Amino acid sequence: MVDNEHMNNKQNSFSLHDKIAIITGSSKGIGEAIAVAYASAGATVVVSSHKAEAVDEVASRLKNSGAQAEA
Repeated sequence: MVDNEHMNNKQNSFSLHDKIAIITGSSKGIGEAIAVAYASAGATVVVSSHKAEAVDEVASRLKNSGAQAEA
């Protein structure tokens, strides 16, 4: 059984504030999930992939949620 209080405390102690994360393949799937997680932890996320339109879409969603993101 997972101790949710313990997990929440561990997540709160994980900070990427003032860090920049360049995440390749972050326009969908696992890469996008990692971009969201890193942004939630305070990182400025650089979204990258082959398809510029998809990159712009993910970066816009992150920015709209209050995160720092670049395409």
